[in-house]
Amino acid sequence: MWGIQAATKAFKELGHGGKIISAASQAGHVGNPGIALYSATKFAIRGLSQTAARDLA
Repeated sequence: MWGIQAATKAFKELGHGGKIISAASQAGHVGNPGIALYSATKFAIRGLSQTAARDLA
């Protein structure tokens, strides 16, 4: 979240857009047994990134 905020601020100061890349594991695409909390955090990264992309487009 803080990285997205910092990048957005920098892009605005520079007067142009850019790309923000968020990294997560495959657990953000497929739920895996025994690692529910880990998978949930990876799904959250995907959701945050997708929402930020639409908000900032």
